[in-house]
Amino acid sequence: MAEVILAAGSVNSPQLLELSGIGRPEVLGPLGIPVRHPLEGVGEGLRDPIAPRIKWRITQRGITFNDRARGVGLAWQVAPYLATRRGFLGLPSAPLLAFFRSREGLESPDGQLHLVPYTYAYGGGRRELTAEPGMTVAIYQLRPESLGSIHVASSDPRDPPAIRLNFLSDEIDRRTLIDAVRFTRRLVGARAMAGFRGEELRPGPAVESEDAILAWIRETAETAYHPVGTAGWGPTPARWSTPSFAFTGWPASGSRTDRSCRPSSRATPMPPAS
Repeated sequence: MAEVILAAGSVNSPQLLELSGIGRPEVLGPLGIPVRHPLEGVGEGLRDPIAPRIKWRITQRGITFNDRARGVGLAWQVAPYLATRRGFLGLPSAPLLAFFRSREGLESPDGQLHLVPYTYAYGGGRRELTAEPGMTVAIYQLRPESLGSIHVASSDPRDPPAIRLNFLSDEIDRRTLIDAVRFTRRLVGARAMAGFRGEELRPGPAVESEDAILAWIRETAETAYHPVGTAGWGPTPARWSTPSFAFTGWPASGSRTDRSCRPSSRATPMPPAS
């Protein structure tokens, strides 16, 4: 039997499986897709962190990329990038990361912060640097428990699948993110930041109660684009077991897959640099 490599990602892997007749009969049947192999786990178990982003004004001019890379300033970022691959054009997703425990009693961190030295707004369907200098801190939950799904919406492979994220449906996720917002505020409110920190722009100091924080997260937070769990396989509970009649063990000899097979987005923080 020839080897089959399915590596279309957490969105398209379950879509391809279901279009091929592998999946839940109650999903495939109404769409007229013949069931070749019933498998309950296909398309289920979607986990993806939701990431609220807190923004502060920075009081010192000339140190954020709002001042240094906006408008004509962007042209001055080209030379350092070409010479050293640094500067605004060489930024990773976040130049400063931090792992933290949102509350006492946890054995390992359950949250991650991404700090970027600028603030932005959406305009014309894209992100644009704002005129005032600022910084943005994105908050990620390392181990979200809310479960969603990704299933085909029709038998036509050109149609996008139906994605149901179910963000914040688990109490653990709600509790973690509320605590993480408060932790981040305490961190940025530290004395060492006094010479840089201006007012909180988003959500603003008026958003303080648990209900208000949660409502702000629901209204404004974005996906972290780390979907997993929609095509799991191997010796796992039945609802996450996908594929494959050809696989006989874990790891299966000669088999390969992508992150869609992972039943959880549980992350292990990287060790600090020496």
